[in-house]
Amino acid sequence: MKCVKLISAVIALGFATTAMADTISYTTDITNVMSLDPSLQQFNPTLGTLTSASVALDVAITPIVSVFNISSSPVEFASATISSADGNTFVITDPYSSNTVSTDYSYTVTDQTANAGPGTTDFTDPTTVSLSTLTSAVPGADLVNYIGSGSYALGYSSTGTAYYTGTPGTPLFYGGDITMGGTATVTYTYSPLSSPAPAPVPAALGGGLVLMGLMATSTRFRRKPC
Repeated sequence: MKCVKLISAVIALGFATTAMADTISYTTDITNVMSLDPSLQQFNPTLGTLTSASVALDVAITPIVSVFNISSSPVEFASATISSADGNTFVITDPYSSNTVSTDYSYTVTDQTANAGPGTTDFTDPTTVSLSTLTSAVPGADLVNYIGSGSYALGYSSTGTAYYTGTPGTPLFYGGDITMGGTATVTYTYSPLSSPAPAPVPAALGGGLVLMGLMATSTRFRRKPC
């Protein structure tokens, strides 16, 4: 008599899951401002737990020549200039660190007429001067300011003394300013809210191979005499 046992095993693979971080970004347009305090959309806490945030500022400046005429009649002039002469580079500073971006600029208008005064005639540079992207990492202690359903105004400081020159003589006086335009993009990194846990799997073994069952069958063979 001979007994043969056939054994089969059912094996399942278990996989460990790791929570993944998500990101979401919002962009605010900046249009012709003289001070930088863009309103950034806050992070919606219903999405999950905010873990970090950064702000990328991309702006360009536009120089403006201003000519003040004290006369009641229009007055022609040969030239007028606004510039960052003598090393007075225009600088924007990261509100959270000492990082900066900067640029020089110069704009001249020639053979123009100041409107009848008393009043100011502005001449805006048709081109802009772009600065490099300034990326600000938000410190952990400040993340609370970025959480909510509204907006948060982030203030940047800008420095740089402008110089003005023009055709000498009354009744004209020269000045100017610069405006800024571009975008500010805030990017949030967060841990999403957990999804409902799946039904437990019996005999799970730490994400490795899990033995689900063992079946044994035996078949008895009887040898007939020859």
